[in-house]
Amino acid sequence: MKTHLSTSKSNPSASQHSRKKHIAVIIVNWNSADCLARCVERLLGQSLKPDRILIIDNSSTDNSIESVKSSASFIEVVHRKKISGLQTQIILLLPCAATISGSL
Repeated sequence: MKTHLSTSKSNPSASQHSRKKHIAVIIVNWNSADCLARCVERLLGQSLKPDRILIIDNSSTDNSIESVKSSASFIEVVHRKKISGLQTQIILLLPCAATISGSL
């Protein structure tokens, strides 16, 4: 009796199937309370929810952050006292998003 052994590399191992994907979302906000609230609401409504939402607030004066702070425990806010550009904001948060797999 012959035994057939598959040597196909397309069959992922069981450990690869069980690995959880981690999702971090970065939102840059400046006086966009309505837009921010809708954005967070839609993120929380996804079938694959983020593990972390990082919001960098660029010195808003419209109470944007208060409208979403209590939406989920995994929302983190960084308040900036000085207004800076989008690129600067994202560069500031990338190290935080990159540590997501180590913090869960």
